[in-house]
Amino acid sequence: GGQAGSCPGWYFEVAVVERQDQRSIRSLALGYRFEDIPQVASTRDLGETAKTLPKAVMLGYDPPQLVVNGTMVKKTDSKLWRPHRDVAEGDRLGLFLTDSTPQQVAVFHNGVERLRLPVESGHGSSIPRYAVIDVCGQVSGIEFIEQAAIPAVVVESVAAPAAPAPSSSDSDKEV
Repeated sequence: GGQAGSCPGWYFEVAVVERQDQRSIRSLALGYRFEDIPQVASTRDLGETAKTLPKAVMLGYDPPQLVVNGTMVKKTDSKLWRPHRDVAEGDRLGLFLTDSTPQQVAVFHNGVERLRLPVESGHGSSIPRYAVIDVCGQVSGIEFIEQAAIPAVVVESVAAPAAPAPSSSDSDKEV
């Protein structure tokens, strides 16, 4: 993922290429890591899931939740987006992280924004170093989309100027 040209933030996207029909209570998550990943002898040394990664922000799992710096900080409304139920083979999932204060993280499912949450500090730098995809549960294969285009709705919402507030002289005019 990279910083968006005209949009202040970072975005990456993956395609789900394999989904098992097995019954699983786990689900995937998308996120960003804000520091280098330490040298480890085995990936097992990083933990069972990315949920435990320090200096990271993760959004997903089941029940859906926002995890910051290895700690679950908010359970999300599963009616808005629940990867365990909603994600199918062939779907595209994107994650946008704003470059604002406070930062916000938004998940996109097939180009549609499904969930946006504020991210409190505590994850270190505000500039992400790596995209993190925690592939677990029913999703067993993903493909990283190189230089994915940020959904137009994000670019439009940042680029659109705010409508001017009506002046008192405008509201006094008769129609």
